[in-house]
Amino acid sequence: GFQGNQGFQGPTGPTAISSTSSLIRTFGISLDGSGSDITTGIKGDVFIPYNLTIDSWTIFSPQTGSIVIDVWKSSYANYPPSASNSIAGTEKPTLSTQSKNQDFSWFNAQKIAEAWIASLTPRRGPVHLNIPIAEPFYEALNEPIQLPPPSKISLPEAKLLKLEDEKAKLQGKKILIIAGQSTDYDAEVFLAWQSLPQAFVFSERLANHPSLEGWCSEGACLDLDFNAAKVPDVVIYFGGPIVSKRMKHYLRGLSVPFWTIGTTFFPKTYEKIDRYFVADVNEWMAAMLPEKENSSFNSIWMEENIVANEVETWEEQEIYRKIFPFLTANWIHWGNSGVIRYALDLPFTGKKEWGNRGASGIDGSLSTAVGTASLGESVDLVIGDISFGY
Repeated sequence: GFQGNQGFQGPTGPTAISSTSSLIRTFGISLDGSGSDITTGIKGDVFIPYNLTIDSWTIFSPQTGSIVIDVWKSSYANYPPSASNSIAGTEKPTLSTQSKNQDFSWFNAQKIAEAWIASLTPRRGPVHLNIPIAEPFYEALNEPIQLPPPSKISLPEAKLLKLEDEKAKLQGKKILIIAGQSTDYDAEVFLAWQSLPQAFVFSERLANHPSLEGWCSEGACLDLDFNAAKVPDVVIYFGGPIVSKRMKHYLRGLSVPFWTIGTTFFPKTYEKIDRYFVADVNEWMAAMLPEKENSSFNSIWMEENIVANEVETWEEQEIYRKIFPFLTANWIHWGNSGVIRYALDLPFTGKKEWGNRGASGIDGSLSTAVGTASLGESVDLVIGDISFGY
């Protein structure tokens, strides 16, 4: 007979999923001790008939407790698996006096990637990650710490300035220069500034220019006050952090303009930045060197700059003086807290010296020293037991 008419076309079906599409799927097992503690041993098997990458794990319990679960992987042909087939490594699903827990390995990978990118920015150097794996000296907190919002520094559009006009603003001024941690200072330029009666260059051994006489130790500058003759008219700051708590406290209490010099990074170290100059520190300091003026500012600060050279033989300071001659590497890395403060009173050697200051100081000292050594440098690390434990 004749072929009948074609029927109506049905509705469009769902779009097929390509084999290359990204899918998020879950799998798992349930454990039940039937009213008793869950015993050790193999607790279940899951058959997964497709390829996948495990990004995270989540574990729940109706009551608080502790348990560690390992995950073994095997093909059908090699079943059953054994402990040698574990794929969990150090990321085993775990409860430690908890009722729930999660781990997202992608988060760690993301942070590592961000750190790697940061290490290759124009301000190259070590990048330290604070990862809350465990706290060795204190009990864990039940509630997360509420941190204050970060302080943001807005950098408006840069302006080209005439050095002659900027240099003129320093005429008749008492100038306090803070040379923070660095290994790149031109000692000749800074000696020229230190020779000015109206200027004083404050630096510590981590500034790494031992030819300067205008440096302070933690034992010096004991009588920092806001006497009018000692207070500067302007503070010029550059480089990394300084160590002296006395000096930090003094700077935060000043009500004078703060000028900051740098190329890519402007830390608001003393809670104030009035002007910033995007420039190479050595070039800026050489171009801005003023003429000598009649002033007692330098001599007043130099009177405060007395290093404590006499110590009792039983003091910790004497231990540092004893071991100091045996530090023969090209670099000396000083640990945090008491270590770096005792080091400030030691004589300069001309070696490159470094220390981790700030939030990552205590738990980044060992890793930074290892990182420096990995570049082929010889490094002596002087570190206290607490920092070493971290």
